[in-house]
Amino acid sequence: MAESWPEGIQYADLEWSSTRQENVIRFTPERGPCKVRRVSTKAYETLSITLTLTPAQSRAFRYWYRYDLNDGVNTFNYPDFLDDSSMREARFKVAPQFQRNGEAIVVSAQVELL
Repeated sequence: MAESWPEGIQYADLEWSSTRQENVIRFTPERGPCKVRRVSTKAYETLSITLTLTPAQSRAFRYWYRYDLNDGVNTFNYPDFLDDSSMREARFKVAPQFQRNGEAIVVSAQVELL
């Protein structure tokens, strides 16, 4: 079961960019045109996100990642910003990175929409 996004951290607080996994394979036979086929039935989309948080929000985010998501093993609900913002199941591709910027904490992460 997917976990909820941590309370107190708004989606409006984040910046994001998207990349889509290539889901086709191409090869050239000895004769004729190139062949193209799908690799899987569903390609993953990866969002690179950046959050600017207060120290209290950062602690809540770290707690959520570590304990609620079991260090990123569990999935969570996340809005699909590319389509209609409906909630999709997602997981972290790698552990989030934290960096202090004055009084703020900047969190960088990669999220896979499943």
